[in-house]
This record gives sequence, C-alpha cells and structure tokens, in this order.
Amino acid sequence: MDELPNLMPIDEAAKQEGCSRTTIYRLVRLGLLETYRARGVDRRTYVDADALREVRAKPPLKKVVRVPK
Repeated sequence: MDELPNLMPIDEAAKQEGCSRTTIYRLVRLGLLETYRARGVDRRTYVDADALREVRAKPPLKKVVRVPK
C-alpha cells in the first residue's frame, strides 16, 4: 500500500526548510517536486515536505564542462 505524502502549503514548507518560495517553485519547474491542489475552496498549492527535504539534502548536480579560451 502506498504511503500518503506529507503535504504542506508552499509557504509553510519554505519556512520549515529555510528556503524561499521561489526555490520551491524552481524545483517544481525542473520536475524535482510535484505540486498538489485541494478541490473546492482551498486555493493553496501543496508540496510533499519529505520530498522537498530529500531534494535539498541531495540536490541533483550536473557536471559543468568549461571550455578553454
């Protein structure tokens, strides 16, 4: 059985992790985090706090190749 994600509004997740909302939106745009929305009246966007913590602890780095001048 799949475990339910630890959902948290983006504002609260940013405060808890010590990062900005912009950082979270960037991670979403890069496909590293998923967003969730509740149906109905609640207009907030949620992220999985555990997934955010994991991405911030082990960021996917890409190798930068410098071209000599």
